[in-house]
Amino acid sequence: MWLHAQKVKGAHVIVAKDFGTVSPELLMKAAKLAAKNSKYSKKKAVPVDYTHVKYVNKVKGVKGKVTFSQSKTIYVNI
Repeated sequence: MWLHAQKVKGAHVIVAKDFGTVSPELLMKAAKLAAKNSKYSKKKAVPVDYTHVKYVNKVKGVKGKVTFSQSKTIYVNI
């Protein structure tokens, strides 16, 4: 699972899971980590997009830029 604070610079978080799905608790922890390491770190409610890693693609020629699809958004309180 790949997570990133929505529409702002920041770190992405990847949750590697061998079997099954990511639990809601683990998803929330990862979303909070992504939110804390973004420009939204001072906000209370931060939108974090998440999707499976297979739906994330690097943008050719632009360092640090990706596109993604099949995403959902979770709002976390820091």
